[in-house]
Amino acid sequence: MVCSIGFYSVRTANCTAGQNHHHRIRPAVARSLLLLLEVKLLENSPRVRLCTTLIDDETSGQPADEKEAESARPPVRAFNPLANYLFYAITVLAAYVLYYYFGFPAVIAMMLFFVIRLTRDTAHVVKTYEYKFARQAAVANLVYSMTFFTILVVNGLAISQIGVPVILPDFQDLTSWTPILIMGGVFGMSNIKRMWGPLPSL
Repeated sequence: MVCSIGFYSVRTANCTAGQNHHHRIRPAVARSLLLLLEVKLLENSPRVRLCTTLIDDETSGQPADEKEAESARPPVRAFNPLANYLFYAITVLAAYVLYYYFGFPAVIAMMLFFVIRLTRDTAHVVKTYEYKFARQAAVANLVYSMTFFTILVVNGLAISQIGVPVILPDFQDLTSWTPILIMGGVFGMSNIKRMWGPLPSL
């Protein structure tokens, strides 16, 4: 009787413990299944696929390729610089002829035309040329020519009115040399366009 009662009590206790154990395991299994289901749903979600595609696209397009394209020197196209030298010499000679007959105002008007053309060419080079050095050289030529054009305008008008230059008055011949210096920047821009510019369409 005692054994049976003891067996019954032991068996009952074991069954009760097993049921409690199963009750504790089932919610954990259910939560795991729910997590797996959520992961599968997220993987198949079009939003997640879109985000993954966007991230891949952003990581694939690295700016290092663009930097290499800018720093890589393209092959210099062979050209004959004699045409540029001839144009440079004729323009400078025409500027001094205008100065001899009409004074500095005529020279200023002539150089203004070339400065405007140089500014337009510089903007075109900066926007369209991939070679970084070509863009930097174009800007340097523009700054160089604009500096001496400013000296020409200020000193040329001052000499025409009061007979004395305003900028660097100790250099008496500086204003007379400005057409040569201004056209130097125009000459440099012509070389840049011929060396690294696109080929003319036939």
